[in-house]
Amino acid sequence: RLLRHVRPWAGRVGAVDRHADALAWIAAHLPDVDTERTAGDPPVRRWPDASFDLILANSVFTHIPLRRQEAWLHELARLLRPGGVALVTVLGDQHRDLLLDGPARQALARDGVLEVGPEIDP
Repeated sequence: RLLRHVRPWAGRVGAVDRHADALAWIAAHLPDVDTERTAGDPPVRRWPDASFDLILANSVFTHIPLRRQEAWLHELARLLRPGGVALVTVLGDQHRDLLLDGPARQALARDGVLEVGPEIDP
């Protein structure tokens, strides 16, 4: 979703996703964007170290199991140029209050993390 807004002012844009339908949409609507389909774990093979000035991960980590997040954070750091910016967001307080019951909110407050729902195939 964000690529269409970034594309007009970016020199080169890349996208990684595990879902073929998302990459097919990019190919159809933004054909100059380089894409790679991931099986769910790093590394991203298409781009070498320090390839990007900006990395956007809009609510991506919300959907990555906790046990795999550290590997992805290292991969984003590998892909980011020195002085670059990684903008990584997760669901916020409104979603927490809407989606979690009292005990789950308490566990999140106590532990600082909470994994909800079954893991999707890696």
